[in-house]
Amino acid sequence: MDTADGNANFAEAEIYLQQENVSNSEGASTPIVLPEIMDYESLKDSDAYKSAKCLMSSGDFEDALQIVESVLKAALSSDQVKGDQLHESLAPLYYLYGTTLLYSVEESDNGLAVQQQDEEGGDADTPSDDLEIVWENLDVARSILERITTINDLAGTSKDSNPMGMNRAIDLAQVNLRLGDLQKANGRNSQAIEDYINALKIRNNIFGQFDRRVADCHYNLGMTYLHLATEVPSDVNDPIKIEELQIKKNEYTNISNQHYLSCGRSLAGVLGKLCNVTDSHSLITIEKKFDSDPPCAGKGKGKGKSSSSTKGCTNGPTEETALTSSTIRRIRENVALLTAHQDPDKGAVSEIKEILDELQETIDEASSEVKVLQEVSALKKTAHDDILASDKVSSSFDPTSAKTAVAGSTVIGFGTSSNVSTSLPNQPTMMIKKKKKKPDSINENKNIPDDASHDTENPTKRLKEN
Repeated sequence: MDTADGNANFAEAEIYLQQENVSNSEGASTPIVLPEIMDYESLKDSDAYKSAKCLMSSGDFEDALQIVESVLKAALSSDQVKGDQLHESLAPLYYLYGTTLLYSVEESDNGLAVQQQDEEGGDADTPSDDLEIVWENLDVARSILERITTINDLAGTSKDSNPMGMNRAIDLAQVNLRLGDLQKANGRNSQAIEDYINALKIRNNIFGQFDRRVADCHYNLGMTYLHLATEVPSDVNDPIKIEELQIKKNEYTNISNQHYLSCGRSLAGVLGKLCNVTDSHSLITIEKKFDSDPPCAGKGKGKGKSSSSTKGCTNGPTEETALTSSTIRRIRENVALLTAHQDPDKGAVSEIKEILDELQETIDEASSEVKVLQEVSALKKTAHDDILASDKVSSSFDPTSAKTAVAGSTVIGFGTSSNVSTSLPNQPTMMIKKKKKKPDSINENKNIPDDASHDTENPTKRLKEN
């Protein structure tokens, strides 16, 4: 990376950025100074970092990205960092850039068309390109945080002895969560589940069951397992294979239900705390039973069987779905009359009750949603096969190799976190979103920032907290 004035000390250099929230009445720029001691905590506490995070939370994504880009460039050139791409002080910047860019993609209309664009082949500057930049930044942030956190930090046993380490573990959980969001957006549900589970383990160890951040992980896992159930092929003719696939679909659907139920229990416990309930567990200690007759009653060999297979329920909701629905309904009844113990918590109490209502709807609609999404997947596969057949007639290339290239490759080369520490490129890891004209001081790289909860009307986003 080029440096302005070869002998400049960027640790003390002032970076002038035009920001509405820090400029004076005449529009003059406010200087942003890097910390004197560059480490993870000091960078997160810097004015530049806080400004970028504030801009991200307010939806000013481009301004936030520009700030982080400038600070990261200066930090890499400072006397303390000395170009070390895995210096601990850079982790907050890597995360903030990655999560900000991901929020930008998620909230744009183009974000919904990423997979379609991947299949058809897009322009150079597409949401897919942005998602790859996001992954590179978040994965580097995770690699650094994994290096500077201990087993005790991750297990939640260092709260009193090492609060700084515990906070780093909390940040690592957030990074894993956003990596899960990214993988889910890219249609890689199995990888998303792995990231969400990593986040859940840390948060559960540190916060316990009754916390909105734990509920958020369960909600995302429930939704992703449901999506995974839709990936089970529905266009198979072999009766034995059909039964095996149905069992697998039911397995994923039932795991989804379990996480949705855990989400509901976590939220009920949070309500118990906010409403000064002596024993929050009393709100979720509910006998699992059906509201009416089991949905599989009288439907052949599924009657009376465990919901792990539900072979007799292939045309309707599984027993587990019905049990989960009835349990969530009873939890909602238990918390319906609760009121906030303190006035400032009234809004949160009302919001959590609404989320529980939406969770009920999600569970009740789960079975039909799986069926619809499977039908859509089957239609897409049929259309894709028709295109390949047409190409076979009209061209001379090998359709078998073409099909392999289309169906077997991933447009975004998301690897594992181990790739970061073992095969770093010679060029700076900082990856910056491509612009129409690159600044002279930036190579073909990209940068990253830290976290925040840019919550919207989406139930899972509404669960997130800083």
